[in-house]
Amino acid sequence: MFNLLKTTIILAVLVSGVTLSAAMPKNNYACHVVTDKTNMGVSFIQANTLAKAEEEALKVKAHVNTEGKMETPTAVLQCILTPGSKFDDFTAQKLLENIPR
Repeated sequence: MFNLLKTTIILAVLVSGVTLSAAMPKNNYACHVVTDKTNMGVSFIQANTLAKAEEEALKVKAHVNTEGKMETPTAVLQCILTPGSKFDDFTAQKLLENIPR
């Protein structure tokens, strides 16, 4: 009887953990940002909406070159769905295309 109760409790905990886990955001965005050092940068964001991507882009470090240098964003200029979309700014687009992932 004790083993049955123990097994039931373990299964209930496992199932509840699976159902309570948050779903991953469905879209991938790249955001063209300006950093605290006035550099142009690109942040990679997972979000369900463009508005959420723009909000989250200010919370993560941005790539400012292809060698891994990161800086803090202070303004979002544009977010695009990736893959498939392109930045309006040619320089930001080239950085996006050349950042190792």
